[in-house]
Amino acid sequence: MEVDKDSIRYNSYIEGPIRSRHPIMILGEEFEVINKDAISRKITLKDEKGNAATYRDGQEFINENFDDSNWVWNIDNLDDENPIIGIENDFLWNDASDKGILNENNLGCIELPFNYVGICFEEVV
Repeated sequence: MEVDKDSIRYNSYIEGPIRSRHPIMILGEEFEVINKDAISRKITLKDEKGNAATYRDGQEFINENFDDSNWVWNIDNLDDENPIIGIENDFLWNDASDKGILNENNLGCIELPFNYVGICFEEVV
């Protein structure tokens, strides 16, 4: 996971090229790579229940709201030796007016999908 002043990213770094039927872990959930398209930065994944879906870079992550997603796919370098398949935040929480997360009375937490991890604020400085 990478956290900096501008973003939060969780990427599954995969050693070597991605091949069909390649299992990968994303936020603690296992997926199988069914197909990839490096040019359009799309990948088709099958979950543990056998459901397959195609995702593209920048698209809302699984179970996210299409019009107001907090997390989007980060898909890049699919034909390289170090492909990237992960998520990144698609929000900017930097003051009390942003979804009510940051103010003196409510410091709040940012939760990653699948309840993988939460980042909670202890104080506002």
